[in-house]
Amino acid sequence: MRQEMIEKERILVDKGIYCIEREQPQMIENLLVEAANSELPDDHKEAVMNFLATLQASEIYWEENNEDWREFLRENLSAEDYDIFKLDDPNVPYAHIVFADAYYMWWGTLGSGCNFGIGICCGAVGSFCAYLNS
Repeated sequence: MRQEMIEKERILVDKGIYCIEREQPQMIENLLVEAANSELPDDHKEAVMNFLATLQASEIYWEENNEDWREFLRENLSAEDYDIFKLDDPNVPYAHIVFADAYYMWWGTLGSGCNFGIGICCGAVGSFCAYLNS
């Protein structure tokens, strides 16, 4: 991913990840403005803005819905399969799930010529797969 990014994109992505690591997803609003006003080519600007917005939304989503997903999977997987995913492990870092959501949104958006629908689908699949492999 990083090798495909323009330097300004990498800076914005790193700042966004820093906001999530510091549990300050609201600070991403400033980064969205910075990205919108940047000199990035339009397709890269759109992709990085999608990355940042998805990063922020994913952090909020997983914070609010993590327990619901655990309960759903607990009810719908065998005990053995559920244990494989270690979903009850308090040491599982959810930041990488949030990052996977945003990364695959960026990748899908840029790779599809800024097709927002494909970006959304890629992000959703990426984060759920990361969740199951956490």
